[in-house]
Order: sequence, then structure tokens, then C-alpha cells
Amino acid sequence: MWNTVIRLAAGLSVPVLLAGAAQPAAAQDRVVITAPELARSGASTVYDAIRRLRPQLLRARPPGYLLYFTERRPAVAVNDEVKGGLEVLQDMPVGEVAHVEYIDARGAKQRYGMEVADGLVLVVKAPALADAPSPR
Repeated sequence: MWNTVIRLAAGLSVPVLLAGAAQPAAAQDRVVITAPELARSGASTVYDAIRRLRPQLLRARPPGYLLYFTERRPAVAVNDEVKGGLEVLQDMPVGEVAHVEYIDARGAKQRYGMEVADGLVLVVKAPALADAPSPR
């Protein structure tokens, strides 16, 4: 959409027409991957799709100073139920997923408790598949 603004030029009494460029497309969301993005990734599993599209969601967090001395990785929840670690994503087909979202450590602790203190990858299955049992 073109924004048109009429302004007076500095020191002149003649109106000047300025046309602004269209608003840029929304920037890619850093923490959400939608089903169309997953499909376009060309990956067969959710893990591979995330690795191609937003690898920062899979990265290990640095060890803490006092409490943790090893790398920490986010947990995985499917439809709001914590299922385990990132290995859960390696068996999940891309076609079953409506979207994937990363929840930071603070938000994950508030929403799911201390067991997910290192962040969480939330997978929301497509509505038709949400009630279907997992292949495991």
C-alpha cells in the first residue's frame, strides 16, 4: 500500500507530494515455524525441517555458572504435553504438524514447570491428527 503524504517544503510555500514505499513484508518469525514453511523445507521429519529453517531452536544453551556444568538442550512438548528431548522430533513427520514454536526458559518454566528449565520446542499437530496416537 502506498502512503502518500503532503508536506510543505522547508522555507517554501509550495506543497510537495512525497510517496512512501510500501510497507515491507513481515520479517520471518524467529521462534515460530508454520506448516507451509515446514512443507517448503523439503524435510521429511520435524527435526530436519527445524535444522534447515531455524537451527538456533535446536542449539545447546551454554552451561550455567553455579547450577549447570553441561550443555543444556530444550525439551519437546506435543500439543502442550511434554514428551522428552529433541529426539522426539526425529520420528515426527512434517505433514502432521500445524506449527512449531520455541518457548524460552523463563516462559517454559512458568507454563510447564521446572522440568523444562532449558526452554521448550512446542509442536502443535494439525487438528485432524491431534487426537491420533503417536507411532511410538
